[in-house]
Amino acid sequence: MTKATLALGCLLFVPAYAGTISTQTTPAGAAAIPALSGGSIVDFEPVALGRHTSLTVSGVTFTPEASAALYIGTDYAGYYNPSGTSLQNTYASDAFNTLTIAFASPVNAFGFLWGASDDPWTLSAYDASNNLLESLVLPVTEESNAGDFVGLTATGIASATLVSSTRGDYVFIDNFAFAGEHTDASVPEPSSFVLGGAGLLLVALSRRRMARA
Repeated sequence: MTKATLALGCLLFVPAYAGTISTQTTPAGAAAIPALSGGSIVDFEPVALGRHTSLTVSGVTFTPEASAALYIGTDYAGYYNPSGTSLQNTYASDAFNTLTIAFASPVNAFGFLWGASDDPWTLSAYDASNNLLESLVLPVTEESNAGDFVGLTATGIASATLVSSTRGDYVFIDNFAFAGEHTDASVPEPSSFVLGGAGLLLVALSRRRMARA
């Protein structure tokens, strides 16, 4: 067996992780979610209230599409899942249809309290090369105040997008949590097993050829 064959087999067996988070939790309950345990939480409390065309908090940058804006406010605190100050969309003409979330350093999981949606929104995570890692169509929460918490897990998330199927859906985001390391609860993607199997097959074939020689 050549060193190149062995290296290829090991390389193909590198595990990849991806998954979704969709649960109900208390406002501070992100720590109870294994993939987010020990991570950081952006609660938007220190952020200036009002209109923002871009916002960076604790290494996370939230940016709506051009000509749109996001709002930081306390409207409906205690309802629709936000517990206090939250990131909000509005019914205004500059409501966002796409919110881009960029991380200063790649993370392996993120999630947030999600409220008041009347239409489907799609949450997607990307790596540093803008390859899609995982996506989730978020639940329509309407008047729910049950602590609807959503998110994604994947290795090396550099950015994410939150995209609405319609314009002007008034929604809330609060207690945005993110973590940089996976826990034992992470589950390898099926593709990882396929790649790993391919690597082992190459090793086995090389050994078989050596035995015949």
